[in-house]
Amino acid sequence: MEKFHDMMEGCGLEDIGYWGNKFTWSNNRSENSLVLERLDRALVSSDWMRRFPTTCISHLVSIVSNHVHMALHSSELKNSTSGKKRSLRFDAMWIRHVYCVDVVKNARALGTTSEPLSSMLAVCLQALQWSNRTTFGHVQQTLKKKHRVCLKTNFQILFLKLILS
Repeated sequence: MEKFHDMMEGCGLEDIGYWGNKFTWSNNRSENSLVLERLDRALVSSDWMRRFPTTCISHLVSIVSNHVHMALHSSELKNSTSGKKRSLRFDAMWIRHVYCVDVVKNARALGTTSEPLSSMLAVCLQALQWSNRTTFGHVQQTLKKKHRVCLKTNFQILFLKLILS
């Protein structure tokens, strides 16, 4: 952990903290052998904090992974077309997919040592978001549609049970 903190200091990064559950990872075992840790963090530069002073991270609930999802919130991050607030989410499914490593390597190769880390991270995030759309599609929209279908089907089953009883 000392090397990690040395790296943070050397790169001028700071942990912006969080709100929500204290832990971001669980080994998903029973009480006696349960391990909970805060493994996932959001590190930003002082330049980032000057540009986005209201930035905060929330730890979301995850029912399909042993890592929680993290959402980045900031009143400065607005969708330019609608004026709505946008949350940038780094999804764990990106890491599990082969394109993630390639996207990060390519973004890193585009940067130079004279560029600030925040510029390289911005390039990387844009590339990941584009790859996410082209690889996975609109996951949230698909989930909402499937949820509506399930609700409709459950309603139909309940209706049939009431009629047949």
